[in-house]
Amino acid sequence: MGNLCNKNSQDPSVIPNQPEETPPPPKLTEADFTKIKLIGKGSYGNVYLVRYNKNKQIYAMKIYIKSDIREKNQESNTKTERNLMTQINFPFIVSVKFAFQTESKLFLVQEFIQGGDLFFHMHSCKKFSNEKAKFYTVEIILAIEYLHNNNMIYRDLKPENILIGNDGHIKLTDFGLSKMVESINNKSYTICGTIQYLAPEIMGGEGYDASVDWWSLGVMLYEMLTNKLPFKFKYDGNYNFEIYRRNIIFPSWMDENAKDLISKLLVFDPNKRIGNGENKSDEIKKHPYFSDIDWNKALNKELVPPFIPKVDDDVDIKYFEKSLKESPVFDDNSEYLVNAEENENDDDDNYDGFTFIATSYRELKDMGKEDI
Repeated sequence: MGNLCNKNSQDPSVIPNQPEETPPPPKLTEADFTKIKLIGKGSYGNVYLVRYNKNKQIYAMKIYIKSDIREKNQESNTKTERNLMTQINFPFIVSVKFAFQTESKLFLVQEFIQGGDLFFHMHSCKKFSNEKAKFYTVEIILAIEYLHNNNMIYRDLKPENILIGNDGHIKLTDFGLSKMVESINNKSYTICGTIQYLAPEIMGGEGYDASVDWWSLGVMLYEMLTNKLPFKFKYDGNYNFEIYRRNIIFPSWMDENAKDLISKLLVFDPNKRIGNGENKSDEIKKHPYFSDIDWNKALNKELVPPFIPKVDDDVDIKYFEKSLKESPVFDDNSEYLVNAEENENDDDDNYDGFTFIATSYRELKDMGKEDI
């Protein structure tokens, strides 16, 4: 695994050096948080809106049941998610505040993003304007670029994993299928992702690299602009590669530069895909579709968001799915693939070192934790 701390700490797209000494973490327990609402339900655990009892701050708490993780052979993915998210500090990626465990559960406590996900807004608006889709695409590119610059492949880019903050800017979330690699050009072989956004080489069996994330971006941009997927197929256990060799049908009203960018992102051969050349993400950022974008302003959140969530209080979840608000069960109709027989990382189910506190000693005191 590459040493992330050897990167230039002045570069905002690179993870900075971590402090050599940190205070011992407080002994957090599940009882330190009050559950307010179930806001997500997945294959390996639930996500709750919670209030931290000591400072009344609102968070999103992801709870994994260890026995479920073990049964589905996902120990390695869970540890990878924790390790990645505790090293990441970037304006367009959700931050983890705490991680702790009990004998039977694992807990990841993250910042709560109230504006809902892009999936909710795409289906509420039917389709986005060109400028609105471009705004979100710009910030997604910066998030993926940051991951790639730090030798991480995301592998599950889809609207459900893009959240909108109270300031209108996006936050990438859910790193359960992400992977750290020695080099961003190295090939991976695990079959994982969400079918509708899956690059064809993932299922090809000959390996894939970070350009799979740019394929997924192409699918998302097409979907944001049209409220449709660029490829129509029904997954029945067999993978039909010919679907992805067909010409993409673009509506006549779509911006010509958007058409060109999507076409170059959805190239079947990853070696010819934009973003996978010598200049990597710069190839995408210099595409004519973004000719009016100041990337430094975008990185500093100086672009004006097309939408600002209007919330009544810190526990308002109006921008979450109606079925989620009315029921404790979150129903995701997408096909979610994980090849349980192929686990690329360490298979040890020991969770030593899982605990993490993303705050300072003084802040811990302010939060009322005396046992530090």
